Amino acid sequence: MDDGMLDIFIFKGLGWPYALRHLLHVSSGRYLRDPAVLQVLAHNLKIKTSPDVALQVDGEPIGATPAAISLAPASLDLLVPSQAPRDLFCKQPIRGL
Repeated sequence: MDDGMLDIFIFKGLGWPYALRHLLHVSSGRYLRDPAVLQVLAHNLKIKTSPDVALQVDGEPIGATPAAISLAPASLDLLVPSQAPRDLFCKQPIRGL
């Protein structure tokens, strides 16, 4: 979670049949094995579309394309249960609850 990389998932396909398929695969955890899902790691991301489309982050509108997205290192504090797997984070130590 603290490796400084964005985990980007691209779900291929348009329309309700694809949306339903992806929703079912995400809810069952099978999306990582789906050939219609592309996973990419990156430090930053530039999004361009034609035509421009609205963007949302966590369900909140943030603007429209084109857009540039990047991480702000060490900008998010997390409370982590003491039983969380140690390999979840790169940097140690973790202070548990």
